[in-house]
Amino acid sequence: MIDPKGTRVTIDSSKWKLTGNNLSNKNSGLVGIGTFTPTAQLHSKGTLRFEGLGSNTTQTRMLVSDDNGNINTRLFSNLFSTELNGSSNIISNPMLSQVSSPIIKGRITAGVGNVEDLTPANVTSMLSIFTSTEKGLVPASGGGTENFLRADGVFVKPNTVGRQMITITSDITNNNATGNTLQDVTGLSFNVVAGTIYRFYAIIPYTSNSTNNGSRWTINVPTYSFLSYISRYTLGASSETVNFLSAPNLPLLCNNNSNVNENIATIEGVIRPLVNGVLQIRFASEIGGSSITAKAGASLEWW
Repeated sequence: MIDPKGTRVTIDSSKWKLTGNNLSNKNSGLVGIGTFTPTAQLHSKGTLRFEGLGSNTTQTRMLVSDDNGNINTRLFSNLFSTELNGSSNIISNPMLSQVSSPIIKGRITAGVGNVEDLTPANVTSMLSIFTSTEKGLVPASGGGTENFLRADGVFVKPNTVGRQMITITSDITNNNATGNTLQDVTGLSFNVVAGTIYRFYAIIPYTSNSTNNGSRWTINVPTYSFLSYISRYTLGASSETVNFLSAPNLPLLCNNNSNVNENIATIEGVIRPLVNGVLQIRFASEIGGSSITAKAGASLEWW
């Protein structure tokens, strides 16, 4: 055997065997590099390098080591079905790729394929809508403040149980230059729905600028299939005007007297509207330019 300087080297044939260009050790023991107590056939106490290795896309095994550095092979697929800590079927979060927020891993594209990054909109589109028989997303409400979600998954305006009442907090005055001109008592109204029967009751304290200035009190309503109501209001010191009515904006004329104070108007009745609309309390002053004032605290109830 010739060394790099061209010097012939004698090989101890008791320990080494030369076969062509191949040299092997006859020793059946262990070889240590950087250690005098090797524990493997080749034991290196330092770095290990394999220069000139090629690449292969068909091999399914990879090199792994234990905590002591002992080298072995492992199926690549097995690494992801059993994590290194021995637990089965676990892929830990550090093993996944880094993602930006907000992202959920899944797949929205049809058919079998790679895992994809899903946006919140993607995830929402994949989930079922809540129904009476299925858990899921809340359906779109359509906005507003009156509709609520029912147990069957539908947003609707709930049926009102019991009486509702509104009260005006400031005076409303009618002193139109033309006498007997109707004006809304702003704030005393409620919405009606076609086909629903409503009962209503209004009580309105009011004042007049003169004892010889009368008034009239009535309602305006949408088209109806039934309407019946009573309108009562003060006529002088100890009497009242009473009207039994079945059409809106009646009576046509005002009475001719009022108290300056201590006046009360009441309107009560029943209506079944044919169309959706508004029931509105109205009033008029008998004499043009003279005032009838509906006082704060006047109220309207319906049920």
